[in-house]
Amino acid sequence: MLKKLYLKNYAIFEEIEVEFGSGLNILTGETGAGKSILIGALSLLLGERADIDFIRKGEKKAVVEGIFNIKENEKIKNILKREKIEPYNYELILRREVSNTGRNRAFINDSAVTISTLKEISKYLIDIHGQHQHQSLFYNNSYSNIIDEYGGIKNLTESTINSYLRLNKLKNNYNELLKRKKELKEQEEFFRYQLEEINKVNPVINEDEALEREILILENMEKIREYVNICFNFLYEGEGSAAEKIKNSMKYIEELEKIDPQITSYLKDLESAYITVKETGNYIRDFGEKVEYSQEHLENLRERLLALNSLKRKFKGTIKDILNKKTELESK
Repeated sequence: MLKKLYLKNYAIFEEIEVEFGSGLNILTGETGAGKSILIGALSLLLGERADIDFIRKGEKKAVVEGIFNIKENEKIKNILKREKIEPYNYELILRREVSNTGRNRAFINDSAVTISTLKEISKYLIDIHGQHQHQSLFYNNSYSNIIDEYGGIKNLTESTINSYLRLNKLKNNYNELLKRKKELKEQEEFFRYQLEEINKVNPVINEDEALEREILILENMEKIREYVNICFNFLYEGEGSAAEKIKNSMKYIEELEKIDPQITSYLKDLESAYITVKETGNYIRDFGEKVEYSQEHLENLRERLLALNSLKRKFKGTIKDILNKKTELESK
């Protein structure tokens, strides 16, 4: 039931408040008194289109507010509950604000709402019967409400609707489960594919670094042999080598030792240097001899490194990361 209608800066009214009692209320007055304006303001409250022409001349904003008693209106209470709007002691306060900038806002119990929500609630508040005005019979779902009320089957209808909604919810849940099952199946197949890729290459930790070192050696085989021979001759094998010169120097220092024993410590240093040069020369010689060049072996190493690098790019990580991923996939 409409209890009060309040207008501010609306049409010809600067500010007006109209109270309504229970039962029949009649508005009378001569033409131009504002009866139609009150009906228009009420239509605006119920969700009709707002227009800046509604604003009183010279003002920036028009306000229309209505207070309704909804104590017995369960449909509206359900909408308020759904929209999380608190009722005011069985009162419902609707408000529309129209700005001269073209902006208009709607409120229910001081909570901002959309016009569609306002229209949904208004269907259960008021019928305006008149030319070019909206009526509840214009809404198709009003037919069933009238028939249900008349036939006394309102509870049965609501129970059927609830059962239908539950059925739809169960169907949706079932479809979601089917969708999830499909996603899990696809995920499982993808995990298997990833695991197969890793097992096919079967990487070993730090294997890529070892391959890079070995490939670098084989690719520079000619230089290695050339430099090994030069170094070995300089250090030990060639005429006038470092080892030979150190050994000859040691003979003269031994003679000096006989004259001045203080030089003994330097002789020991020279002996140590001779051993170091000799060992270094032997290591370099052995290094050159143990490296065997094979073009086929080099190509195999390159293919292996290519497979490892391809796997690292796919999984965006190091070999250690890939092996951790393998453990993770196996656990799934």
